[in-house]
Amino acid sequence: MENVDVNNPLVSVIIPAYNAEKYLQNAYSYLRAQQLQNFEVIFVDDCSSDATEEMLKRFADSDARFRWIRHERNQGCGMARNTGIRNANGTYIICLDADDTYHPDLLKKMVWVLESTNADVAVCNSTVVNMQTGARRHFGQWRRLQERMNGKILVADDPCKFDNIANLIDYVAWSKMIRRSFFLEKELWFPNLKYYEDIPFSFLSCLQASKVAFVNETLIEYHILNQDSMTSWKIPKEFYMVDAFHYVLRKKECLDSDSVGDQLMRRILENIGAIYYSDRTTEEERQAIRLRMNGPLRELWELDNLLELG
Repeated sequence: MENVDVNNPLVSVIIPAYNAEKYLQNAYSYLRAQQLQNFEVIFVDDCSSDATEEMLKRFADSDARFRWIRHERNQGCGMARNTGIRNANGTYIICLDADDTYHPDLLKKMVWVLESTNADVAVCNSTVVNMQTGARRHFGQWRRLQERMNGKILVADDPCKFDNIANLIDYVAWSKMIRRSFFLEKELWFPNLKYYEDIPFSFLSCLQASKVAFVNETLIEYHILNQDSMTSWKIPKEFYMVDAFHYVLRKKECLDSDSVGDQLMRRILENIGAIYYSDRTTEEERQAIRLRMNGPLRELWELDNLLELG
């Protein structure tokens, strides 16, 4: 085992925990099994009402690398991650979810990629598992990435100028390890959104990096626990995706390329279009989508005829 310095860890692992008692023991075990051992884990208990706090106390008592912080009121996943990052000491940061599976090589390989490529952000492949049906898949972004990869790593230098970059970035925070100094320099804090708070972090970190390294190894298994609540395209939740992309586009001075903004707009339209044209969507809901999309985003990116939805 390499030297472990609890005061100067190489990696800070940030894990929000809200009523997560069913998953915490597995998360603890997966982290203790990591090949790279010089890390700290900061669990942020987002005002849980179950046994989460008691379990986190037990972890901290048994292993000095594990810490926990409790919110006195529920603030949501993004704010919990921000709390963890403010208290992090590691050279690198990764935000994981308590209910997923982490490969034993996750931390070791992501650190190696960042150090060997001198990238600001490393993004790993993952398997998405529907825990109700057992169906397994990869994100569409990885299917596109694999078409362009000769080996296991694809490095995007000056990402805003990298061909079709907006379609190569996934929405999630947990697939990314990032230099803490870069995070703080760019102030990549998670916004206070009800849903999709990962989108601004994912896009703004990758698009502002000097280099992004995509790692074609499946190092995380992401669990969809409730198909209805997690992945079905509900109208109110989809509105929050508009808000998340609005947050990204509002910072267009960071993007360094009008073409990237146009790519992002296309992604928004593709995602919203999926629900807009669904047979389950009523005309009233379609009107609500038009109103939500047609105002601030059009003005922000100064595009004419942003929505031509029938």
